[in-house]
Amino acid sequence: MERADEIVKRYEKLDADRSNFMAQWQEIADYMIPRKSSFTTQSSPGAKRTSKIYDGTAIRSLRILANGLYGHMTSPSAPWFELTVKNPGLKAIDTVKEWLRETSQRMQNAINNSNFGMASHEVYTDLGAFGTGCMYADIGKDTLLSFQSVPLAEICIAEDFQGKVDTVYRLIKLTARQCIQQFGDKCSDDIQKSAVSDKDPDKQFEIIHAIYPRTDRKKGKIDKGNKPYASCYIEREKRNMLLEEGYDRFPYLVPRWEKDSGEVFGRSPGMDALPDVKMLNLMKKDYLRAIQKMIDPPLLVTDENKMKSMRTTAGSIIYYRSGGDKPESLKTGGDYQIAVDYEARIQESIREAFYADLFMLLAQKPQNQMTATEVLERVEEKLVLLGPTMGRLQAEFYNPMLETVFGAMWEAGMIPPVPQELAGAGLQVEYISKLALAMRKFETDAMMKLVQFTSPMIQIDPSVVDNFNLDAAARGGAERFGLPTEWMNPMAKVRQIREQRAAAQAEAQKKQEQMMQADLAQKALPSLTSKVDPESILAKQAGQTVQ
Repeated sequence: MERADEIVKRYEKLDADRSNFMAQWQEIADYMIPRKSSFTTQSSPGAKRTSKIYDGTAIRSLRILANGLYGHMTSPSAPWFELTVKNPGLKAIDTVKEWLRETSQRMQNAINNSNFGMASHEVYTDLGAFGTGCMYADIGKDTLLSFQSVPLAEICIAEDFQGKVDTVYRLIKLTARQCIQQFGDKCSDDIQKSAVSDKDPDKQFEIIHAIYPRTDRKKGKIDKGNKPYASCYIEREKRNMLLEEGYDRFPYLVPRWEKDSGEVFGRSPGMDALPDVKMLNLMKKDYLRAIQKMIDPPLLVTDENKMKSMRTTAGSIIYYRSGGDKPESLKTGGDYQIAVDYEARIQESIREAFYADLFMLLAQKPQNQMTATEVLERVEEKLVLLGPTMGRLQAEFYNPMLETVFGAMWEAGMIPPVPQELAGAGLQVEYISKLALAMRKFETDAMMKLVQFTSPMIQIDPSVVDNFNLDAAARGGAERFGLPTEWMNPMAKVRQIREQRAAAQAEAQKKQEQMMQADLAQKALPSLTSKVDPESILAKQAGQTVQ
């Protein structure tokens, strides 16, 4: 009871600390993602939530951002990460290289076979709109891995001294029947009466799920009550402890788009675009009213007709007194083109805030007037702005998620035997998604520019090439272009091919030298026989003997 009371009090403190964010999230949801507009207001199921929206630019731009991150960062259709080691010498060993490739492929398959794709898309949407996303990652009941996107309205978070989120308090609403199914007789009398007697089995109760670092662990014990992270389910109203367990790894992934010092929740493109979005919707509302006036303008009639009804539908006949004033349309005299131009500028500003132009460039195919290189050059400038966010996503989202995947597969015996060379070496993750490779394109561009710069020098002095490690440049370029590792020959095989080539060239040169010597001897033999008479040589030798 004492621990349950402490957890509820801390939840209420964390909930109060996020009140300013809640108000801002509500406003963002009202204009950009109405289906999530349940932060400070609760609407009935099926209720209309688009009453404030007159322009859909922000909604479409946010969707492009979420789809772009999903398709270019964690696409299931292509590898987006690979395991590696810091020591390049170890990576060159064939057995190590094969183990890294096989393990990476198994992890990728396990992720693709789970519900990570659906959950991650919701996280990307929350990141773009609210600046903070949340995903629950753990071992599944029916599948190896289970991922669940958690609504931002349900969670309160806290950081450790390094700024890493290590505490999540989640408020869940469960019906009495669901509580009995999950927690059984540990539920309070109120829940049991509602569920067991069928008095009101669908009545909802607030349950707090608190996960935080455990500080009261007992040494030498590894049971659920002594895991590194505590997991407690509490009835908020009754302060009743429903279930107390633990986790070896922190099961929540809480990435932030960007974060100000002194704040635990992130800030987002949606927050940056909110002023423009609100102004655009007001402008669009007035603009639509102006268009209505142009299409169906008010009529000017004399006061004599004020008591008469007048039909203005198509094909109707309007009667007026002979010699009197005719009804005429009211001319407003407004310049609507100014409003149209300004509206277009605001829409473009909103699209830029959500990086929609970047992802549209990455998605489109090069046209006749634009080559693929020119498209990438235009993308480079925009990728620089997205770089810090990619680094934060890797640190707060992808790295802990892959640690969870590796741990779950290791415990299930799905990781191949580790080579002896990797003992104590430590693993690292290298990201090879489309965006990650585009960011690393700067390195390959530098090498290509250097080749162009040094080509005239090499023609004058070929020894200039000795300044560069061409093997490392070629293999590094292949990695940065996303070439699968199995398509590259191991360095041992490369050395073997070169040794065989050198031996074959030496043998060919030796044969060529022998043929040249034989040819020279063949040419020299006739000249010797024509100048020297063998009989005269014998006679001369005989005369010398007589003397």
